[in-house]
Amino acid sequence: MTAEPDRLQPIEDQLLLTHRVARSLREAILSGRIAAGSRLRVPELAAELGVSRTPAREALYVLERDGLVEVLPRRGAVVLHGSAQDLEELFAMREVLDGLAARLTAQRATESERRQVKTALADHLAALRAGDIDRYLELDLAFHALLTELSHNRRLVRARAQYSDQARLIMLTASRPGAMGKGVANDHRAIAAAVVAADADAAEDAARSHVRRVRAYTMARLFPAGRGTAASDL
Repeated sequence: MTAEPDRLQPIEDQLLLTHRVARSLREAILSGRIAAGSRLRVPELAAELGVSRTPAREALYVLERDGLVEVLPRRGAVVLHGSAQDLEELFAMREVLDGLAARLTAQRATESERRQVKTALADHLAALRAGDIDRYLELDLAFHALLTELSHNRRLVRARAQYSDQARLIMLTASRPGAMGKGVANDHRAIAAAVVAADADAAEDAARSHVRRVRAYTMARLFPAGRGTAASDL
């Protein structure tokens, strides 16, 4: 009787290296060390990271699947900078998903979880008062991530994760300087108040309205010839 082959094969070192390269590039992009619109060429990346060209090339495909870069045949890749169509699609998805997250959290959150929402809002407002834009942007993302987590809907969490890095990159691009204003704070107050009050309709309406405001602001900054919300209004 012949032995059955192993069901799973050992992971190759090359694959692990690809993921490490992808992680390093993702961190550099999302921190702003590699700017939106930058060209990423495999030979240069391989030399800079001290790896062969194969993991560098494969890492770019990983980031392409995540929506952070566009791989161009024989030309390397370009970091997402967001065309008008890209942004419209992204914000359309965000409005639906964030609205649903707020609605479900208002319906399902425990009293302890509602207190978490109040704490997240307080931290965000404190960063605004302190004028700490890096902390402000970090806590803005954390506030929305918390609402998604507290929705207790695993599929919603996964769906939102698919575009969260893209949203973070676009926010980084569009938010310096001038993103710190009372509009976002007021929007977050309205969302949090509705969640704490267990008002699902108001929570969804507030979340969707917030996304529409951010969309208008972002489009105005990145495409000033078009119409949108003035920076002073957000």
